[in-house]
Amino acid sequence: MKTIIIILTTFIFSSFCKSQEKQDNSQNNGYLVFSGGASFPSGQFSEASSLAAAKDGVYFSILFEKPEFNNFGYIASAFSQIIPIDKESIATYYGTKNSGTWTVDGKNWVTGGAMVGGYVFYPFDAKNILSIEARVMIGGIYISMPDVTYKQTGTTRTDELTGGIGGSFAYQLGTGFRINASTSICFMINFDFIGSTFNYEAFSGSSNIGQIYNVEKSSQPVNTLNLSFGVGFIL
Repeated sequence: MKTIIIILTTFIFSSFCKSQEKQDNSQNNGYLVFSGGASFPSGQFSEASSLAAAKDGVYFSILFEKPEFNNFGYIASAFSQIIPIDKESIATYYGTKNSGTWTVDGKNWVTGGAMVGGYVFYPFDAKNILSIEARVMIGGIYISMPDVTYKQTGTTRTDELTGGIGGSFAYQLGTGFRINASTSICFMINFDFIGSTFNYEAFSGSSNIGQIYNVEKSSQPVNTLNLSFGVGFIL
């Protein structure tokens, strides 16, 4: 993760310095891109030992880019993710901690957020038909963790984990390709990392054989890698 941050920071700094050397009068008024794709949980968020371990989900975003200098511009985005829990992994892990065979049921993690930041781009041709870019953004994220139900096979025991909602600071590091198909339409392929921490006020676990835990405040990293494809308007 540190290596990615260093590479992107160096890329943006060098491009910003280069952008001061020459100006491009052909800049447009920006891009408005609508994207969708896959969201892959990363790190602790995907581990069976975490709260409601996640598996691959979906990612949606609206992205606005405004070029200002030759290779530098400003960027803003709004995004949402729907990420299912990994029922099989959770059930296996829960069985190792509580003995027996378990089945797990639960809905999805849901996130939503907004980001602002800067980006740099390098066109591969004089007409800027194909370009590569890197971006860094910061903002806020809203996260909803689902309720999870555990049922022990062959018994009447049922345990429940009550989910919660919370929000936190978030950051996004990304890169992608943009193809200007015409003077008004463009296409994008994006690869982004979104990092955040799920801070929530309270969650509890209970069982029909007695309460098992109750935590007033807690937190968990919620990190994802997102691959998306978008269609946009050249403004």
